[in-house]
Amino acid sequence: MPQTVTVRSRANYQTQVISGKHQLLADEPQGVGDDLGMSPTQLLLGAIGACASITLRMYAARKGWPLERVEVTVELERERGHGEDRPRILSRIKLFGDLSEEQRQRFEYVAARCPVRKLVSDETEISDEVELAKT
Repeated sequence: MPQTVTVRSRANYQTQVISGKHQLLADEPQGVGDDLGMSPTQLLLGAIGACASITLRMYAARKGWPLERVEVTVELERERGHGEDRPRILSRIKLFGDLSEEQRQRFEYVAARCPVRKLVSDETEISDEVELAKT
């Protein structure tokens, strides 16, 4: 089943993000926007963290491992070198539960393969189709 999100502009830089029965508001920080929602970059980082957390919980449930909860902090960093700015995403994952070092290593392997992370780290093609609409 294809996953679809519709995005509609609102006042200033506010943007309504809609997927099925779910909605949220994206915006730019104060000074550029009105800071009424997460920025598009924050939404992307949140998607990476949420995917890692969900993937790890599913894996633990399937294995019967005692993973109580997961906390993921995702940060966008800029690496400077050779005259170019290269973005780097750093994901810090905390696992809570009575887990072994071997399980931690397996979780690290599994987290690196969550679907959203693979989507943004692979060479995914993005195509645009732009049409004029009447108001």
